[in-house]
Amino acid sequence: MHNVENINNLEVSIDYLSFTVTSFISPYDVLVFLGFNQSDFSVCNGRYGYKSSLRHNIYPITVLYDGNENMGIHVDISGSGISPMIDVYKNSILKGSTPWGTDAFESPDEGYVNSFLHYLYDFVKFSRIDLAIDDIGCNYYSVNDVFDICRTRRLVSRFKGYEFTTGEKFADGVSGNTLYVGKRSSDCFLRIYDKRLEQKEKIGDDVGYDWVRWELELKHNRAQKAVDSLLSGVGLGELSIGILSNYFRVIICDDSNTTRCSLDPVWKKFVEGVSKIRLFCKEIEKTLDRKKQWIKKQVLPSIAAVCASEHGDLSFITDYLSDALWQNSKPVLDLVFKENPSLMSAYSL
Repeated sequence: MHNVENINNLEVSIDYLSFTVTSFISPYDVLVFLGFNQSDFSVCNGRYGYKSSLRHNIYPITVLYDGNENMGIHVDISGSGISPMIDVYKNSILKGSTPWGTDAFESPDEGYVNSFLHYLYDFVKFSRIDLAIDDIGCNYYSVNDVFDICRTRRLVSRFKGYEFTTGEKFADGVSGNTLYVGKRSSDCFLRIYDKRLEQKEKIGDDVGYDWVRWELELKHNRAQKAVDSLLSGVGLGELSIGILSNYFRVIICDDSNTTRCSLDPVWKKFVEGVSKIRLFCKEIEKTLDRKKQWIKKQVLPSIAAVCASEHGDLSFITDYLSDALWQNSKPVLDLVFKENPSLMSAYSL
């Protein structure tokens, strides 16, 4: 799988990705941008204030549209939809042709997940990302262990409060034990649950081993900063455990001041070699060169087809260039002037 990184005997993955696109006015253009075919999706009712949606016929991938002004088009990719989305990106967006007329792939040095995030970065606003830390085999703590740690206050945490539920219903109707740490409405929220039981209920078969999932739900600015961190070179495992250890750590109560207490030996192994990460990092700089690369890969093939249908006449393209510039003038011109200050007088309002 493209979306899994191993660290400290744990498997770390992205379990949910949500973003809003403002560069397109049609949801079908967003499908093309993501590499999908329109036939892969069905029209359904909307949510979150959007009147309509396009939902993938197999995977949990949804494109929401027809919202209020300035809401843009929203994309939700959850759970089992992440890896298929990366496969579509790999097979569609990165695919090129060789001089012999056969297909070739451009294999990114940064990995397909980061390459996909880089591809999106200039054109979307990330609103949610869930980071899943899977303790397969329950090498560290069970859900009940963590509940007992919270109950007896053997921890230092930035989260406010916790809630333990038995027989909790998951989004797909599956039940299991879950520990919620923090407020669901906050920008950083933690849930810990029995993944073995969830899988047993979901697929009707026991995986045969204990499995505990720690899941960080990051929203709004925290989600954007998490993506910034990944694209600045922080590994997925390092990022996930680093954020978790910044918000939550298990201690031995050997001092009256909890901040001076020793780390629990099991927790020390859980986070071994990973420093705390605060989600305040420099954004990836947006440049005209990045926009040129996107135009080369995504726009030029369509332009070439239009020109061919017009027998080489470029007027259809050139007639609309000025309108396109002024439709979104502020961010576009700011980028132009930043890289070419001498052009400012030519475009003065």
